[in-house]
Amino acid sequence: MNFEKNTHIDFAPSEQQLLRYTLVTLSAVTLMGMLVFIIWVFGYILGTLHMLVFPLAIAGVLTLILLPIVELFERLEPVSPVPYSYADAGRCSCRNGDQIDTAGR
Repeated sequence: MNFEKNTHIDFAPSEQQLLRYTLVTLSAVTLMGMLVFIIWVFGYILGTLHMLVFPLAIAGVLTLILLPIVELFERLEPVSPVPYSYADAGRCSCRNGDQIDTAGR
């Protein structure tokens, strides 16, 4: 008795071509299904978060539109930095309306 396992299957050329077409079609259908699913999930997330996403998108577009205008105004009239800020307020040692010396900054 011969107990060797024969795993080689011989297909006719037409069967091999049919198998190739079937595998390519199955792969294409799977890929299209995954793309449709990804678009559906993206639409669901966008629909859920639209109250957050749309204002951020509008703010981003306005930023890109107004940036050249802001740069133009900065070149025309530069703004001098404020010598005293709220960050320095905790370190202020003056009392009763004394003047703050900011010349050393």
